[in-house]
Parts: sequence; structure tokens; C-alpha cells
Amino acid sequence: MIARLVAVLLLSTVFLSACGGGGDSRSPDRPALSIDPSTLQLEFIGGTVLPGTGTSKISARMLARTTDGVELGPFKVITERVEWSLAEGLGVPPEAEIATDNNGQMAFRETVRNGIVVDILSTERLSITAPAIASSLVGTFVKAGSEYSRSGNFTIVPPTPDGQPKLVGQTTILLDPLNPNDSQTSGYRLLQYFTNTTIAENLTHTVVICSSDSSLAAIAENQPVSQSDGEVDVTFSNPFSADGDNPPHSVTLFAIDGDSNNDCVGAVSDGVRELEVVLTPGTFTTAEICTVINPPAAPCDNAGFLLPELVESCRGLDSDSIQVPAEQRLQFAARLKYNRDNNPEQTSEVFVCNDNGAPSWSASSDIIFSSEPPIDPVQGFATTIDRFAYRDLIELTPSPSSTVTGNFGSADALQDDLRLDLVAARVDDVKIVRIDGVNNDSNGPDTLYINSFIDGIAYRALCRFAEIDGGEGPYEVCPQGSVTWSSSVPTTARPVPEQGVETLLTAQPNAQEATLNLTATYIASDEPVTASRQVNAVDPGELVELRMFMVSNADEPDTLNVDPFACVGRLEVVDTLSAGTQYLQGGQQFEVFALFEHAGVATTPQAWLDDPKSSESMLIPVTGEDEIRFSAIPGFWSGSWADIPACQTAIPEGTGLDDITDQTGGIVVSPTNGAASFSSDHKGLLGRRWSTAPEHDLRRCLPGRK
Repeated sequence: MIARLVAVLLLSTVFLSACGGGGDSRSPDRPALSIDPSTLQLEFIGGTVLPGTGTSKISARMLARTTDGVELGPFKVITERVEWSLAEGLGVPPEAEIATDNNGQMAFRETVRNGIVVDILSTERLSITAPAIASSLVGTFVKAGSEYSRSGNFTIVPPTPDGQPKLVGQTTILLDPLNPNDSQTSGYRLLQYFTNTTIAENLTHTVVICSSDSSLAAIAENQPVSQSDGEVDVTFSNPFSADGDNPPHSVTLFAIDGDSNNDCVGAVSDGVRELEVVLTPGTFTTAEICTVINPPAAPCDNAGFLLPELVESCRGLDSDSIQVPAEQRLQFAARLKYNRDNNPEQTSEVFVCNDNGAPSWSASSDIIFSSEPPIDPVQGFATTIDRFAYRDLIELTPSPSSTVTGNFGSADALQDDLRLDLVAARVDDVKIVRIDGVNNDSNGPDTLYINSFIDGIAYRALCRFAEIDGGEGPYEVCPQGSVTWSSSVPTTARPVPEQGVETLLTAQPNAQEATLNLTATYIASDEPVTASRQVNAVDPGELVELRMFMVSNADEPDTLNVDPFACVGRLEVVDTLSAGTQYLQGGQQFEVFALFEHAGVATTPQAWLDDPKSSESMLIPVTGEDEIRFSAIPGFWSGSWADIPACQTAIPEGTGLDDITDQTGGIVVSPTNGAASFSSDHKGLLGRRWSTAPEHDLRRCLPGRK
């Protein structure tokens, strides 16, 4: 039994729909999350240059994504689950080593902003003329008995001092004249800076820090401090009074060698390792808190002040609430305003992250935070839940929020609240892709045919989400309802619908040709992100021809052959094919292309028929259009019965059935029982109809057809 195929252009339209199923990431049949070793990323914290001072260190961590076998989760820090080692090539003794504890076991260090890290320590002080030493840190993760390694290169450089060591710390101390017991404690360090690395060497443990006036600046006891402490606390007392003239006071802090005088008695400054600190009278009047979203690794200086370049991006000032995205780091700060005592009309302000080490920050609820505690009570640092947890949370709590409180004094004016309304995660980028895959490598431009039966172009929006722990995530389908669409020339074409992950750019009636931009905007988070794709709207003119093609080789599904007819009936769907062709089992795919008037030819050139998808071809694929219908006409292959073998749709009058079967070598099934029909689920796919014709009969209908 055979079938002759016809593509019909219908002027009527029909409604098509499709549906799909399957469990999402919350389905009970999905496996538990585990580390995906292919996503491992080794990341150095603060650079890859280790000063060869004998006391310096650099840090690193390992990141990886989790997966349930279907979806990838966000990056997480897995440093402590990794075996760490340094590459061979270091000297004896080695110039660097991985930090260990007192028992010789690898020591990991937990940080507020970067999670758990591993430290590489400089163990030998290199001479200034020594060559730099290149080495590598290797991290190995084991899963199911298999090892997965990542390595990162770092360099040990000889220290090149940049001048003399410097005493560093807060240089302006604000004290309230209305509070005689007001005081402030701040930490100070002696640092040696270098010209060939941004990492300074902390020398505080080698000196004793003294004060030029201990009544104003009292130095903590038990100096020199240990190398692990690396900081000396100085407590400043209030010299100002409410009823007096209060000019600023200055005091000099200076460092002396630690083995010369550990109690500062009779000590004097060498004029180099010293720092002037100014005590300024000021009355704090108000506190307003704000937050920096996705701050740098060190958003606050050593004295606890917010970096000046971050002040403008601190959100929430003069507002009761702000939106914060899921999967982001947050650094809170307080804008403290104060009046200078010698000029009450002059108001100044400072932005502080912490109140001299005192607990100042709290949150009313931990529902939106992944950090523990929800907000660091001293440093004011927090992390919001990832986008997967957010997706689950909003099903139970549609508008999750938490109120953060900053407390910088006993007066009500020095306390402030800020409500955080959690919204969807930020995206780094949005990309528009055609659902049919055309031109996606080049991001267009696309061609939209207007004033014709050809439907619009279907598009999908992909999002690349911002990663909380660094790294660049993959593009994935944006969440439902998170994207809006617009056209720069809506009178020519507009997206339908205008909100959703997918849209159909639809030509408008009596449209004019134009070049337009299709724009997708991610609106689910606190900052919108847009992407555009250029589309050329072209009027193809009147329809000239329809041409049918067939996919004849399963190994080359994109290669089409002109189809004068096709015979169906074996286990394979066959036509005249060259030796070695891989037949398509049980079905045959057909495609339809249209020639329109704008091509400027009366009939399709042979070159376009040979390759309808070539860049030179002006044939337009129309297989999926609603107006295209496929039908299969029952018949049989004539074999040697006809002078020219051909598809037959009826037995010629006066010809006996036995005569035909003798010549064809097989059984001729009645043409009314079609051997094949077109699929209702996959347009253009012709499949066998076993219910109509048994397999052995169909095989005998096509003897010798290869």
C-alpha cells in the first residue's frame, strides 16, 4: 500500500493548542540535591599575589552548584568539603603552606562575606632581590569515588616596601558635649605597604602603641598584641562640656619597638610611625538606616565607616521601606547626623556600619534571610534567600518582608527601622531567542512577513541570574510573569501577549513595512533589565507556489529533498535513496515552503529546490502555518505493471487484480484502506497505519524497494 501526498493551502484558520506535563523541582519523585562536580570553581579572595613577608596570607574558596539531576541550583561555598594542596616546586623549607591547626589538621576560616575559606601562608621572608615564585593551589572534590580537581595559580613576590610602616585607624572621633561620660573605642594597626602588591603586612604585633595624652586616649594593656589579634584598642574620653567653649582636641598616637618599652613610660615618637587623631565635639541628632545591595567584598573601612563611594548607592534613606532582591548580599549602614558644638547651625553627617563594635542591628523576622543570624548584629551584614527558596516562599507568603532596626543610642532619634520587601532575584542579562531556533546565534535580525497568511514569530525570554557567591550562571527560561514585551513600531507588529515568558510577534492588519525592535524587560526584581532584537517587517506579496520536501535521511534531518511523491508501507518509509541511507523508522517528515511574489520569479529556481534553506533561497518555510494542511491519498506502487513505475490511486478499468499482483510480486490492498496517515500531533509527519494493513501485507506490497 502506498500514499501520494498533497499539501493544501486553506484559507480558513483553526485553533491549535499543546500541553505538557512533568514535575517541577518540588515534585516528590525528584532526587535530593547534590553537588554537580562539573560546576566547581576555585576563587581567590583579594588577589593571587602573596607577599613573601613570612607573615602574610591570601585566601581561597571553592564554589559549586547543586543539582537534582534536572535543575541547577545557585552557587554555594564548599571549601571545607575539598582536599587542598599546593603544587610541587616550592623550596625547602617551603616559602608557603596551607594553614593548619594545632593538631596539624587543615584549618578553615569562616568569614562574614565569603563563607569558609582556606588560607595560604607566607612562611619565609624573601629578600628584596629574590625572584618571584610561581605556584598553584589545587582543590579536589570526591563524589561517588571519582575525583574532580580545580587549580588556581598564585605568585609569591619579594616585598618591596613603599616607604616606612604607617599607623592607621580612625582619625576623627566624635564625642557628645551633652554627655560627659561619652567615649569611643577604636582599633589601630601598624601596616607596612608595598609597591608590588595591594596586601599590606601587619606589624602591630612587633610594636607598642603609645599616646601623647593618656587622659584623652587610653591605650589597652598587654602589648605587644599577638599576631592573630593584630590590632590595639584605644579608648577616647570626652573632654567637652555642655556649658563651655569646646574647640577640637588633638592627640598623637605613635608606635615604638615592642622590645624597648612595653608600658610607654617616657616614650617619644620617632616622627614616622605616628598618627594624629582629632576629637571633635558633636551632638548626634538623628539616625537613618539604609542598605547597599550587592556591595564589594569590603564595603566598610577598618574604623567601621561606609566607604564614601558607596554612600550614593545606600538605599532606604528618607523612606520607610525598600525592595530587596532574593539571592543578594546586603550591607546596612546608618547615616548619623550631628550638630557641631561651636556652630549649632552647622549639621554634619557620617555613615557608619557598626557602633564601635557594639551590637546595633536586628531583624523582626528571618523569613527572607539565609544568613545566620539573619543580620550580623555588629557588622550589619546579611544575605537574602536564593531564588529557589523565594519561589517556594511566595506560594505560602505572597509578600514576604522583614523589618531591620538600627540602634545607635538610647534616644529614640538615634533608632530607625527599614522594612525590606523581598522580590525576585536580579538578573545580569536577558536574552531574546526564537523558539524555532532561527538566527539565535546572531541575535537576528529576523524577518517578519506581514499582510500574508504566515503567522508571526514566536519568541522566548531567557534570564541569566546574578550569582550570590560569584561566577557566571547559565541562561535559563525566565520565571512566569516576570517579563513584559513591547514593539518599537506597534502599528506594524506587536507582541501577543505583552507579558509572559513567551510571545508571538504578530503583524497588524494593513501593516507597513518597517524595521522594528522587539524588547523584553525583566520586571520581577528591584531593577529592570531589558534586551532587544531587531526585526525587519516585509510584505512578501501574493503567493506564487507551494513546494513540498521530505527528510530522507535520519542522520541528516536538516537536509531536504524535493518530493514528487512518496511510497509508504514497509518498516521504513522509503523513496528512491542512495545506497547507505539511514531510513527513518516508521515515519516520514515532510516540509512545505512557499514562493511569494517578492522573490521576483515566476517559478522556483532549481538551486532553491536543491537547498531551500540556503542563504540564497527566497523560499519561506510555512509547514507550521494554520492554513497548511497535509493529506495522504491511498494507493499502491505499480512496480513493473506500468511502463513507467508510478504511484497508482486506482486500478485501471478492465485490469484484473491478479494481473497486477503477478507483476508487482505482492498483494495489492484496496486503495480505500490507506497504509499511512499524517500525525495529528506532529505536523507533516506521515506514519504507518498498522490497524489498516498488517505488516506482512505491507512488506509484500513493495518488493525490492530500497
